[in-house]
Amino acid sequence: MKSRKAAKAAGILAGSALLTGGGVLLGAAAYMYKISLTAERGVKNEEENEMPSYAAGARWLNRLKEAESVYSTLEDGLRLHALYLKRPEECHRYVICVHGFKNEAATMGVYARPYFEKYRMNVLIPELRGHGKSSGSVIGMGFLEKEDILHWIGKIAEKDPRAVIILHGMSMGAATVLMTTGEKLPENVKACISDSAYTNAIDESAYVYLNLNPHPIPARPLLRTVRLLALRLSGFDLDRAAPEEAVKRSHTPTLFIHGEKDGFIPPSMMPVLYNNAACPKAFLWIPGADHVEGIDVDPETYWKGVEKFLNGVDPRILKGEEEA
Repeated sequence: MKSRKAAKAAGILAGSALLTGGGVLLGAAAYMYKISLTAERGVKNEEENEMPSYAAGARWLNRLKEAESVYSTLEDGLRLHALYLKRPEECHRYVICVHGFKNEAATMGVYARPYFEKYRMNVLIPELRGHGKSSGSVIGMGFLEKEDILHWIGKIAEKDPRAVIILHGMSMGAATVLMTTGEKLPENVKACISDSAYTNAIDESAYVYLNLNPHPIPARPLLRTVRLLALRLSGFDLDRAAPEEAVKRSHTPTLFIHGEKDGFIPPSMMPVLYNNAACPKAFLWIPGADHVEGIDVDPETYWKGVEKFLNGVDPRILKGEEEA
């Protein structure tokens, strides 16, 4: 994934800086800030994704005639873009599918398709600030992006007071939906599915830095400096990108999914999130799956787990009023 390459580049830069002398820490932190917390659109063609189901999902979504571009503007002026897949029949059930770090809407085709075709739900796929066609230049690792999701939830509930809404995010999108559940939500939001979330952005960045590249500069001083740069340049505190704290305030029933072989966000983070969560909760391990590969390597286990969880919350989420 793009974030792996970015992390490796930061490590190489840090090593070069160490050899050249002065300004080592600041130089490496500035580069890590640039590749980790600033927007970079069009980084990947999801139709060429190495995981077959993601590639197929992107092709399906890109060719789906029902996929409508919608825009909305936040109070601070950021213009947000999303794809909206509306059922042709009357339907008050919605899923908001949230992509990960430096991904775009097409990434979520593999998640959106079963919701739209099998479960006959309306699907909204936001492109988070700094991604795709949404404006913004800063990536907030879920802390800033939760405002985007709160905005879209509000728009759906305003347009359809009978709306039943669930959230489904992957990777940074999973962190984003978890942070969203830590806020005050309308009763319309019934459940959340978190696929491969991290506990907090600092620990996740340290893990990537230490495990995927050379690391001549100690991780903690480097990341503390990145945090200070984010505070100065972008006005947000990276320490606040902490889903492990948000879930302590959550009342939204949440399913935590993680691949047992995840080499990018350590599997050990999922039990921390699960144990911290104050809401009704369940977990699902996907054996043999690397980062966000569960839906690709074992879709049967994945969707059976999602169905079981959502039916346990309320059968009307997937089946509707008439069939439940």
